[in-house]
Amino acid sequence: MRSRNIKCTFYRDVDICRLSLNAQLLFICLWSYVDRDGKMILNVHQLPMEYPNLAKMNMEKALHELNTYQKLSGGKFLTIYEIEGVKYLKIYNFNKHQIFNIKEHPHGYPEPTDEHSTVVCQHKQSPIKTNETDSDFEECYAAYPRKEGKSQALKHWKAHPRSKEDMLRAIRNYENDLKKRYLDPTERKKFTQQAGRFFFESWQDWVETEEDRKAKAEAERQRLLLAKEEEIRRRYTEEHKEDK
Repeated sequence: MRSRNIKCTFYRDVDICRLSLNAQLLFICLWSYVDRDGKMILNVHQLPMEYPNLAKMNMEKALHELNTYQKLSGGKFLTIYEIEGVKYLKIYNFNKHQIFNIKEHPHGYPEPTDEHSTVVCQHKQSPIKTNETDSDFEECYAAYPRKEGKSQALKHWKAHPRSKEDMLRAIRNYENDLKKRYLDPTERKKFTQQAGRFFFESWQDWVETEEDRKAKAEAERQRLLLAKEEEIRRRYTEEHKEDK
């Protein structure tokens, strides 16, 4: 889960006010689960484990309400879709209303398309995509510096697909950062996350190093500068054509 922002205007929104209280609560809870693109793998049985209050409501009914509600403007709050046997959820325009941590990256979940028809939530558990074997997990777990919480780590590994290459890169970057921060091995182990927590979501923050992010930011800055220069040249050419 991640920290999200809720604006003071949320409950004054006309469309939000037309939702049931259960749908409003569920909608807010979903924000902590989706990535910065507003997407997540949908498992209706996992959510109440993190938010006990959700166990008191009919989640399928609340999800169906959010999934089928048409805003006055014609848009939707979210959509639920299925690709290759895996159910996904996407909240529309999510990144327009949130401020994200610089280390947070999207999971790369597939986008819904016209061929992926909207799915109505069922009472049975949603199918979860798992790794083909546990050998990749064992290799990643063996590479992790703190061997605690293996059962939780395996649970998160199966529930949230990720590539072995990304995971090993994240572990390597995380371990290198720890070695820079804490020279004493005893102190380093003390501040190293347990595997169960790292394998859940923290690994996403370490797939890229700070140098990688700075290089990407610089490349984007150069691209924008070139685009701006091109626009200035275009306008200059058009103005002088009119003079001629």
